[in-house]
Amino acid sequence: MTNRLTHLLALAAIALCSSGYLRAEADADARSRAASVLFQQFETVAYSSTELLARFDYEGLNKPSIESAPILPVALRLPFVGLIGGLRILGRNTMADLRQNYTGVLVGAKGFTPPDGIGMASSQECYIGILRPNGRSIIKADFGNAKYESIDGSRVWTWSAPPYEGYPWPTTFYAAEIANAYFILGNDLAEFGEMIRSLTSEHNKSRANAGSWEPDGVNTYWIYRSIRGSEAMHIDGISNAVVLKFIIDSAMQSNIEIDTSNKVSKTNPAGLLSSETLHYELKEAGRWQASIPLSRDPATVTALFRVFSAFGFGVVL
Repeated sequence: MTNRLTHLLALAAIALCSSGYLRAEADADARSRAASVLFQQFETVAYSSTELLARFDYEGLNKPSIESAPILPVALRLPFVGLIGGLRILGRNTMADLRQNYTGVLVGAKGFTPPDGIGMASSQECYIGILRPNGRSIIKADFGNAKYESIDGSRVWTWSAPPYEGYPWPTTFYAAEIANAYFILGNDLAEFGEMIRSLTSEHNKSRANAGSWEPDGVNTYWIYRSIRGSEAMHIDGISNAVVLKFIIDSAMQSNIEIDTSNKVSKTNPAGLLSSETLHYELKEAGRWQASIPLSRDPATVTALFRVFSAFGFGVVL
C-alpha cells in the first residue's frame, strides 16, 4: 500500500511539473510570436511581466500589495505610460485585472516626437497583453465605458484621453482581442490595424522569426532598439551605436548593453550614455555593458532617464 501511494504521489508530481512546463512553453510561444510581429513593424520593442508592471502603477494596487512590492524607479514605466494611462481612464481596477489575467505585456513604438515644450516624447504605440491560461479577458471585465465598432471585420473598442503636458491633442485608443490569446491596445489606427492583420495571419503563426530578439534566460523586463546608421549620432549623442538593450532579470538585476559598429576600439565610444552610476565593460568586440542599480537615488534616476531617452522615451523638464 505504501509503495502504491508513493508511486501515485510521484506520478502526480510529474503531472504537475509537466503542466507547469507546458504552460511556460505556451506563454513563451505566445510572447515570441507577438514580439516577432512587433519587431517587423516598430523601431523599439519592450516587454514587462505584469507583476513588475503593476509596481509602476501603485495607485491601482491595494496597500498590502504596495508594502510587499516596493515601488520601482519611475523611469521604468515610460514605455508603458500609454497603456497605464489609457486603461486607467476606463476604471481603477483595470491594472489589477491586467496583472491577474495576463502574464506580460509587449509594446512596439516608433515615430518618436519631442514634446511641445516640457513633457514626454510622443510616439505611435501598440501594446500586446499575453493572456494567462484560464485568464479572463480584460475587455469583458473593464471596457463597459468604451464604445465598440467593426474595423476591417474585427470588433474594436475605442475611447479618448484629453491632451496632456507636451501633447496638445486628444489621444484616441483602440483595443481588441485576438484568438483568446492576446489583448491589443494602440494609439494609431493604421498601425493597430496592421497588428491585428499580422497576429491573425497564418504566415505569422510560427514562433519568432530571425528579425526578433529576446534575451536568454528568465527576464521580467527588457527593451531593444535597432538604430540605423544615419540616426546613430542623434540618439543622445552616442557614436557608432547600432543596437541598444536594457534588461532586468528574474533576480531584479539590470544592465544596459550597447552594440557599436566599431569592433576594434578598446575604449568607451564617445557619448556612451555616461553618468556617475554607469561604468561600462567591454564584453566582446563592439559590445559594451554597464549595470544599473534599481534604486531611487538621484544619480540612478538621472542615469535611467538618460537610458530611456536613448530608446525613444525621452522626457523634457
